[in-house]
Amino acid sequence: MRDDAAVLITSRHNPRVKRWRAWLEKGSVRRIADWVLLEGPHLIEAALAAGWCIREVWYDETGATRHASLLDRLRAQHVALVRVTAAVLTAVSDTTTPQGLIAEVAKPQWDVVHWGDGDLVIIDGVQEPGNVGALLRVAAAAGCAAAWLAPGSAHAWSPKVLRAAMGAHMVLPIFEGEVPDAVWQPYARHRMLFATVLSPESRSLYTLDLTAPAAWVFGNEGAGVRSIWHERRATPVILPLAPGIESLNVATAAAVFLFEARRQRTARRDSVDRSHSPRSRDR
Repeated sequence: MRDDAAVLITSRHNPRVKRWRAWLEKGSVRRIADWVLLEGPHLIEAALAAGWCIREVWYDETGATRHASLLDRLRAQHVALVRVTAAVLTAVSDTTTPQGLIAEVAKPQWDVVHWGDGDLVIIDGVQEPGNVGALLRVAAAAGCAAAWLAPGSAHAWSPKVLRAAMGAHMVLPIFEGEVPDAVWQPYARHRMLFATVLSPESRSLYTLDLTAPAAWVFGNEGAGVRSIWHERRATPVILPLAPGIESLNVATAAAVFLFEARRQRTARRDSVDRSHSPRSRDR
């Protein structure tokens, strides 16, 4: 990689450094910003592959050596590259050991999901960033249409959530705030609005017909989902566990629910395909 960056930042008191530090340290800044910071080659590669608008990338000597190929690709895309000292990169890093690259990326704007688009994951009051990130990763892996972080949940774009999601933000539309009626009501009308609730009235996952799109409400492991979902007539569901085990981590449980739905739809689609095959009609 040829080192032709026009800008070199050496002071941690530089206004641009202070701007990035404010984003890292203050949730109020992150929530109103139209941009996010992505740290490390994995997330930057994912953003590049997704076609996101990468405004600029800061790198230190370590980044220039280890990630020369990626920096060349970014330069070819006319991304602004900024050389900084190791001390400056550490000042704007959220990790113990910085990876040599940090990017400022425009936050994507998504179209609101509709019932026919597929499954919707509603994260209701899950506060631990690692769990929220893992939930987003599971939702993306299961092919869900979108995720909605309801009030009380960790911020979708916090550094810890971004790291735990491992690139899910680049392929999964993510929304925050109270879920609009126009989003959840169609699922409820089709009786496909489910909330994970530990209750005698809860239905077992394995009794559900999940061949239509569903909305899933996953709540805080301690407090569960908010009462508003009972008022919205969400069907309470439970994952049957072996005796002696009370619960699973919320992301682990979500994976079982979402992939059971995916399994049922795949099995139904395969059955329909076989019934329409020439060999099937000749029988």
